[in-house]
Amino acid sequence: MGGLIPRLRQVCSRDAFRASSSGMELDGGRTRRWKAPPDFDQLLRSAKREVIDQADDELGTMNHVVLTGRIAADPQRDKSRDGEPVTVLLVSFIAPDGTACCEVEVPDELAEPHRKNLITGVAVFVSGAMTGAGGLWARTFTAGEAT
Repeated sequence: MGGLIPRLRQVCSRDAFRASSSGMELDGGRTRRWKAPPDFDQLLRSAKREVIDQADDELGTMNHVVLTGRIAADPQRDKSRDGEPVTVLLVSFIAPDGTACCEVEVPDELAEPHRKNLITGVAVFVSGAMTGAGGLWARTFTAGEAT
């Protein structure tokens, strides 16, 4: 996970993403394009309601975060603090003062059904809890389709 932290400032700078008429360009020569902006309402509806309700019961209302954004860097496979396999995503989103990023740890059982779509530029919906390091631990996860 430490490998993503040094790249945070570079990937999430205000100039890292430039909107173009045909899609999104990521500085550094890599370009991902989409036919239309993601339908976040559709992503939200596709998330399993019972999983969200379960997360509410486990997390309470003190530490529950919902984040929608786009994958900003190639996903990394890693292990959680408990040694369980996770996929670490850097998710970019629009903040009031510009573009921002959040490191999201997705347990592999949640990431695996979406593995083929986990590429830079794909829209994601995450519901979970903030970690002590300022990242997000996913309890519910949905990814849009790669085009």
